[in-house]
Amino acid sequence: MYKHESSNDLTASGYYRLSQVIQIIPISESSWWDGVSKGYYPKKTKIGPKTTAWSKRKIHLLEDMLNELEDYFQYVQDNGASFESASNEFLNSLRRGVPTVE
Repeated sequence: MYKHESSNDLTASGYYRLSQVIQIIPISESSWWDGVSKGYYPKKTKIGPKTTAWSKRKIHLLEDMLNELEDYFQYVQDNGASFESASNEFLNSLRRGVPTVE
């Protein structure tokens, strides 16, 4: 599970700096920046001339989505389904219109 599990407040206002984001989404800074540039993670917001941050609401939404994905694959593993069939099913559900984080 990710850092704040079910205590997420999707109405939270404000911003997280990168050091706070990677405490919630446990990846390296370089992986985070790579994911931002590829559109996998929320877009950055400049809150000052040398200060970049991310919306708390969007970070918590991403965290919830990652928790759901983790739960889904745990369910698949617990029920003996193959990773390939579960992956295909999950990707098909994404193609049907799961909301994205911007």
